[in-house]
Amino acid sequence: MADFIQKYRSDRLFRIRWALAFFIPGVLFSKVLPIFWPQAQSIWDWLSLISFLLAYIVAGLPVVRRAYQQVRQRSWMTEHFLMSIATFGAMYLGAWAEAAAVMLFYEVGEYAQSVALDRSRKSISDLMDLAPDTSLVMRDGNWQEVDSSEVEVGETLLLQAGARVPLDVTVVEGVGEVDTSALTGEALPRQVQAGDVLLSGTLNLQTALTCRVDKSLDDSTLSKIIELSGEASLRKGETERLISRFARYYTPIVVALAVLIFLLPPLFFGGDWMDWFRRSLNLLVISCPCALVLSVPLAYFAGIGLASSRGILIKGGDALENFAHTKTMIFDKTGTLTTGLLEVREIQVLDPDYSQDQVLSLALDLERASSHLIAEALRRAGTASPTAIALDSLTELPGLGVKGADDQHHYYLGNARLMESLGLAAPHTDPAMSAVFLAQEDPDQDQARLLAVFLLADEVKDTAPGVIQQLRKLDIQHLGMMSGDKTSVVEKEAKALGLDSWAGDLLPQDKLAKLEEYLQNKPQGTMVSFVGDGINDTPSLAIADIGIAMADVGSDAAVQAADMVLIRDELEAIPEALAISRKTNRIALQNIGFSLAIKILVVILSLFSIGGMWIAIFADVGVTLLAVANSFRIVVRKNYQKLA
Repeated sequence: MADFIQKYRSDRLFRIRWALAFFIPGVLFSKVLPIFWPQAQSIWDWLSLISFLLAYIVAGLPVVRRAYQQVRQRSWMTEHFLMSIATFGAMYLGAWAEAAAVMLFYEVGEYAQSVALDRSRKSISDLMDLAPDTSLVMRDGNWQEVDSSEVEVGETLLLQAGARVPLDVTVVEGVGEVDTSALTGEALPRQVQAGDVLLSGTLNLQTALTCRVDKSLDDSTLSKIIELSGEASLRKGETERLISRFARYYTPIVVALAVLIFLLPPLFFGGDWMDWFRRSLNLLVISCPCALVLSVPLAYFAGIGLASSRGILIKGGDALENFAHTKTMIFDKTGTLTTGLLEVREIQVLDPDYSQDQVLSLALDLERASSHLIAEALRRAGTASPTAIALDSLTELPGLGVKGADDQHHYYLGNARLMESLGLAAPHTDPAMSAVFLAQEDPDQDQARLLAVFLLADEVKDTAPGVIQQLRKLDIQHLGMMSGDKTSVVEKEAKALGLDSWAGDLLPQDKLAKLEEYLQNKPQGTMVSFVGDGINDTPSLAIADIGIAMADVGSDAAVQAADMVLIRDELEAIPEALAISRKTNRIALQNIGFSLAIKILVVILSLFSIGGMWIAIFADVGVTLLAVANSFRIVVRKNYQKLA
């Protein structure tokens, strides 16, 4: 018996099954069997009354108990109180079936809502199962399995084939493929090798990889996602807050109106007391705000859950709702619209005694010990045949470049100021590119000579033009770019992408001031979103109506300051998130309009004694179920990338 009571209290589906087990026989006793055996009508009446009463007790006892607790806490104007007094009145009038049906269908509606909510939450809660509890770490010359929370930054970790990454790591040895779909929604596996960063929760597909731990468990990407997702579920949008405030005032108004409907017609117009009592009870059942209170938050939670499954972390219903109203979107340049990596676009050889291969080889030799962005770009430009020259005595020239020498000559690689210090006039180059000059100096001669110019530029991401077009289709009216890079570079790339505005040579405080101008001048009822990735973007991400951080390359500070985090680190996620947010807003508004319209219609019908308790039940539970089903459409639709 104790097990039965425990399951009855904790399992709503269990209660529904037992309530149906009593309610269905009650329908048979009251509606079906009297047709075939009318002579036993009194027996059927008693059996149906007992069946409906038992169904009411099984389904309604938790509701009545909750109403009693709320009355004791002086918070009695709730849906539980409304249903309790309405069903007590129905039983007083002899409407046992209607009273049981109200409680039974309320339980069904609550169960359907909880199932939909659980499925919406699943994409977030499943993240907690992605990272393994233990890790294989090299300690004392052996691989040891230890708790992931005990692994320290810098330790060496072995990631076996088929295992998930427990912490954020960098591959130091091995080549293989990983599946990032659980975090990013990206279906295709990604090839990795030494130097590549793997986020916690990533699945290693093929071969064992030796990795270096970059972050502790608490600071890992997956832990941050789970933490921020938990916070997101607590942050309500303006529509949700409005519905909550509406429900607080709505319930006492409904109760007062029901009392007036019961008293005024019989007192002043000679109406029948029992008839108007029944109508007032119908009003109480009709007016339960379940559809509004449940379906609107569910819509936003479903939108947040779907976005999370697509690698888009939205921090709460307020961010989701506001993002839908974005009409102005401003992008940081480097690392956001561009790769953030310098690439050698052109090599101009200026001395006929040298070939392109030779000058590139000299430049690589000069930069062989450097980790500077220019050195990395030269290495990515390709391997050149080694020269017969062996440079030594490499010297860093702060703010200028680097110097090296062989037995006969000195070689310099650096900027225009370095060339000027050598008495050389740097040739004019494309202002949209960075120029690095290679020069040679003979100690026996006074004049150095210029050997080559390397022209470098940051690459625009391949996906950027398509994303800009998608945002135009989604009615983003103003697209802009802000950067600390040279204005000439920013202007060229902004025009190539078809942006409406741009600004360069900006320090973080300049970006902030520029963004404040956009916020002050935005059209009424619209939002300004800012997309950035670096720590210098943190102030702008914080002040924007919606701050969007590129998580993979972004700093922790940027991720914390943002309202939305693109775990996928792909620009294509932005129009997808915008489509999800707008769809969510539309469904939330549909639920509000649909629920109010049906309830108003049924109230009018009830006042004219059209319908009865059964149509009141539909207006309450039926509308709630329909609104919940409507909210679930957000999750059912998967392809939001093409939704305009």
